[in-house]
Amino acid sequence: MMDDKVIVINYTGRRGAGNLAAYEISKALTENGFKVIPIISSNIENIEMWKSVNFEKLVIVNTYNNKLSFLVNTLLFPVKTAPRIRKELKGVSIMAVYCPMLTLWSDRINSLFNNSKVIMAIHDPIPHSGTSGILKYFNRKRAIYDAVVVHSKVYVKQISKIRNTNEKVYYIPLGLLNVYRDIDNKKSIIEYDDSKTNFVFFGRIEKYKGLDILADAWQELQKKYQDKITLSIIGSGDFSPYIDKYKGFNNVRIINRWIYDEEVESVFVGDNLICVCPYRDGTQSGVILTALDYGVPSIATNTGGISEQVVDGETGKLISPNSVKELYDSMEEFIIDKDRLSVMKKEISNYKKYISWDKSAGELIKVIEDVS
Repeated sequence: MMDDKVIVINYTGRRGAGNLAAYEISKALTENGFKVIPIISSNIENIEMWKSVNFEKLVIVNTYNNKLSFLVNTLLFPVKTAPRIRKELKGVSIMAVYCPMLTLWSDRINSLFNNSKVIMAIHDPIPHSGTSGILKYFNRKRAIYDAVVVHSKVYVKQISKIRNTNEKVYYIPLGLLNVYRDIDNKKSIIEYDDSKTNFVFFGRIEKYKGLDILADAWQELQKKYQDKITLSIIGSGDFSPYIDKYKGFNNVRIINRWIYDEEVESVFVGDNLICVCPYRDGTQSGVILTALDYGVPSIATNTGGISEQVVDGETGKLISPNSVKELYDSMEEFIIDKDRLSVMKKEISNYKKYISWDKSAGELIKVIEDVS
């Protein structure tokens, strides 16, 4: 009987949207009556949230927080971490092992469960431009799973060709990243001017995110609407390639550091607020899912599966990759047409009814049953 078996969640990442997605699906499975045992890192950012859930058991292992600890602890994995995991799960009847996101230790931990079905969620079937060499290596690895999950319909057929394996491929949508609402001790790091149209870029700063495209569009916008608009760029990463482009801009605020979970809500709370995601490429976006949860529309590039997250003209605007003009035009529409934002907020409110982690958990159970 399925009710007598356990779903093992294998996720040893430390922070970011992958961490939250892993937490949300684990929590949803538990709340729907399934026995869940997550294996997580002792360095995970929201460890107290994981501890607060009534899991069958929570296995916390020491992983890594820098290159040196990764090398040392990976070498020690067979003699230190593997025996610990085996001991914690001794005698447990496992229904399936689910990896909500590929991490550097995913396959090592999966190898401890040779007699169990392993299902891997692959967030970036095609690594985006700028992906580090080590992550590209792990993306290219051909560890074979019993099933692969993607979070955008567009990749269901593509991933079979990309991986060139006989794995079953399934689509499971991500839920809204609404975990920030339940965080204690929230901190505000930004306030928006209600009298202006406020644009925000949020997330890790990387080349593929298109900050140079945003700068070119902003340069033209401020010539015409200087006193009516603000732009906030909030996130960690190397901002140095863009300093010259943004130098001298008015009404631009830059918070260039890691944004902690308790600070995120303040980024998406404010009147006349629009999220801007001018990515050159990508699969899907946790930023868009967070913005949706707070009723904030997004201007986003129509690349990968982003068109499945943004309903063009209803919950946001889709633009072509690398198009400064389309980005400018879309931003200008929000500045000129004040009613557009309120109409989209209503559309987002309706749209949110169809997105939930409960539904995602239900789809995962169907996948597990199909491959069992």
